[in-house]
Amino acid sequence: MKGKRIFEIGCGKGAFLFWAWNQGATFCLGVEPEAEGSTVGVTSVFDEVSRALDCGESVSLLKRRIQDVIGDGMEPFDVVLSYASINHIDETACSRLHFDPAARARYLDYFSGMASVLKPGGRLILVDCQRSNFFKALGLASPFAPGIAWRIHQNPGVWAKLISEAGFTPTRLDWIRYYPLRHLGRFFHNRLTAYFLHGVFLLEGVRGG
Repeated sequence: MKGKRIFEIGCGKGAFLFWAWNQGATFCLGVEPEAEGSTVGVTSVFDEVSRALDCGESVSLLKRRIQDVIGDGMEPFDVVLSYASINHIDETACSRLHFDPAARARYLDYFSGMASVLKPGGRLILVDCQRSNFFKALGLASPFAPGIAWRIHQNPGVWAKLISEAGFTPTRLDWIRYYPLRHLGRFFHNRLTAYFLHGVFLLEGVRGG
């Protein structure tokens, strides 16, 4: 994080941004509109933490949507992070990405905007859950992730193709361990077990020059 500029989409209470600042990031900016998929009141918590840590303007929050921020002439960032927020940018379009060209065009525009605020060689990091799930296929609620609306998510392959079209080179795909299993979780973070558990993945792409 040292010396980096970080931009987070849907930053919530700002936990990652405050951590990045503590690790040496020079500027951390988050957007959180408290809109679809967010929790009401998180931005007030952000403000309280910022005052308590005396971050000044090094950690900032815009209470706006990403669509309304891109193109504002910001100085480019080293990292753009979307943690459990990429589907909430446009839930209707996200649910249709795997078959609807118009929905793909909308998200391609969003990703192109993200590329525009990244330095050449900068990283886009997406963390979300996949669309495919064993219990969803059976028409049942997953006991491991009962609150997930699988239909408004997409599999990482869909995202990888989209970010490639937007000028990113996909460089990494990891499956996030299921932490309630504690130490056993290290054995349950691959594509197969993700299908039966919570299905959370990390996809990284690097912006071309």
